This record gives sequence, structure tokens and C-alpha cells, in this order.
Amino acid sequence: MQDLNDKVTGSTLTASEWNEVPSELQNPIVQTGQSLTSADLNQLGKAIAAYAGAGDYYIDNGSAGVITLLVSGTIQSPPAYRDGLTLRFIAGFSNAGAVTIQAPGLGVIPLVDQTNAALVLGDIVAGVYYVVRYSAAFGKAVLQKASTITNALPRSYISGLMLSNNALDLVKDIDIAPGVCKAATQDADFSLGAALGKRIDAVWTQGGTPGATVGGFPSGLSGGVPVVGTWYRIFLIWKATGQIDAGFDTATNAATLLAAAAASGYTKYRQIGWIFYNAAGSIQPFTQSQANPNLVEWKSVINDLDVNPVVTTQVNFTVTAPPGGYVVANFLIKDGGAANPKYVTITEVDKAPPTPTPNNCTFWTEPAGETGFSWMVVRADSNRQICYRCDNVGTDRILCNTRGFQYFREAE
Repeated sequence: MQDLNDKVTGSTLTASEWNEVPSELQNPIVQTGQSLTSADLNQLGKAIAAYAGAGDYYIDNGSAGVITLLVSGTIQSPPAYRDGLTLRFIAGFSNAGAVTIQAPGLGVIPLVDQTNAALVLGDIVAGVYYVVRYSAAFGKAVLQKASTITNALPRSYISGLMLSNNALDLVKDIDIAPGVCKAATQDADFSLGAALGKRIDAVWTQGGTPGATVGGFPSGLSGGVPVVGTWYRIFLIWKATGQIDAGFDTATNAATLLAAAAASGYTKYRQIGWIFYNAAGSIQPFTQSQANPNLVEWKSVINDLDVNPVVTTQVNFTVTAPPGGYVVANFLIKDGGAANPKYVTITEVDKAPPTPTPNNCTFWTEPAGETGFSWMVVRADSNRQICYRCDNVGTDRILCNTRGFQYFREAE
């Protein structure tokens, strides 16, 4: 619209000059989907509200590494890049490296992280919602990530992030579902917007999806090769842009994994679970309960104890549960036919169980070939052991069939 304040054409405006005024007012009303009507004198205010609420949302019509934004509907695009200009969109691709962005009708500029560094693999994930702001100081667009809203989650919070065996490779790959959690150091919030897929049989690499997994094992751990019979912690890791990745480690603070990921900028961690790399060189198949995310159950029970005859002294034995974790197991004793009942106590190793009696036993058998049964949750020690003790010797047989384990994810 031309400047009419300073234009003088006698005492009146021409018809074309007057029409510029209502047209300028009407255009945003129509562009926001309203039909002009004399019954509503708040249409301009509604148009302003529509632009303020969604005027910075665009459609990504680009390709890998190139974000090309189109206006949504018939709204107008900004006339120029200016400091603080906001661009919101859902990514149409996952990046492999540096990315450029173009607002509608404006020039192509680099898209960088909050430290003015070029984006790296995994910073943009297809289908995920992003917010970008133009920085006049950088002369570039800056990717805004969750790190700008740290400590919004309660202490030790965790939700989602369920683990499962990967459908394409049940024995080597793990999928991690979307979710949120607090950093172990309680000073950052992790938000995983799209599922990750990580391989235990390949050196850690950034990125990965359930349909295209990448390595998650740090090169500095056992020569970069997983060791059979070993329990590995699964960690989420975080960098200052808010990007989330994952991997395996034995260190409680993910030190080896973070060392492998340091070059990509990852500095914080949170353990979200365990996997067992069994004697066959496979990840033990498991399910994680949606109703109880702390419970992990083996897809087939594992026989961790089968002893005959029994003894009266304390016997420690190893269970298929993480060090210091809680084993979930079925215990049975089969009476060898003696006339008297047998009493058995199952406890933690450091409890030093006394000789079991009818009043202090875990389970027992009746005489003459009966079977006693108990389903229990018992804490294993750092060597993954629990213990049993019987009241007398004989030809009786004790079995422990491990069903799974409990890992209290909220404990950090």
C-alpha cells in the first residue's frame, strides 16, 4: 500500500487510492480462512491472532540436507530475514551432515546448532517437529533444541524409552522407543522423539533407526567387541543441542561410551536398562512390560540351578540377572521320598540364612515325593548371586528357573 498520509490530491482520495485501505485490511482476514461479513467486526483481530499463533509454521518441501519451506495455506511469508525470526516445520528427511534452510521467497542460508557449528548426522530426523530462529549475529538459522528448557522434568523422571529386540536382527540389535527422562546428573532433560536402533556387534556410530540400525558398542571397551556372558548397560546420551543417541557400556557413568561419542558432542547420560550378551554371542531375547517398565522377562525361562542332592550349608549360585539387580524366578524342590518334610530358604547372599524351619523357610515339601514351589523376587549381589539353604540332606532336588529381572529405572 502506498503512503497516503502525505499524499494530497485536493480534498479527496481517488477511488483506487481509497480501495488500497480496505484491501489491506481485508487481505489478512481472507488469507486466514475467514469470509468477509458485516456480522463480525472482529475479523481483523482474529486474523492477527491466527498469524501470531501459526504464521511461523511452514511445510518442508526440500530434500536431504536442504530444507525448503513453503507457506501453509494462503498466509504471507516474511519479507526478509531478521533477528529472532521463527520458522517451525516437520522435517521431511533425516540429515547426514550439514544442512541449509530457505524461508519462503528468501535466500538459502546455513542451519547450525546453538554453538554456531554445522549440523551433524542425526541432528534432523524425518517426521520430527523442529523450531529454527534466525540469528543476525551468526547470519544463519539456528536449530532450537530441548536444551533450552532444561530441568523442566522432575528429578530422576523417566517415561517411555521401552526396549525390545529388533525385529530384523533379534540377536544383535536393540530398539529404543521414544520417551523422555532426566539426565543422571539431574541437569538436563532428554527427549527422544523417534525410535533408535543400535547394534551391539559394531562400533558406536551416531544415529540409527529400528529399520536401519547402526553400531552402539564403544571402541574403547574390550577392543570394541562385546564379550559373551557379560551384562551391558544401555544408556541414552545427550549433547548441548538436545540431540539424543544411545549405546552400550559396562561403566556406571557411561564413561567409555561418552569417550567414543565425544567427537560428536555428547556429554551427558542416563541408563535406561540392561541387556545380557549370552554364551552364544547373542542378546538374550526379552520382553519389557508396558504395565511395569521395571520388569524385564526372558522369552524362555532360564534354568540357573538344578542340584541333587542338597546340603544344609549356605550355597551361593549365579542367576541370570544384572549385578545388584533383582531376579524374578520360580523355585522348586522335589522331595526324594523321605518321610519327613524338607524346608528351604532362598535369600540374598549377604543375609546369611539360618537353618530353615517351618516358621522361617521360603517353601517346603510334604513327605513322600511331593513338590514344593515358590515364585520370588530376590536381590542379587554384585557377582549376580543369591543363595539357598536346606534343613537336611537327602536325595531332594532344587531348581531355579529364572523368568527375568527387575531394574528400577527411577532410582537414579
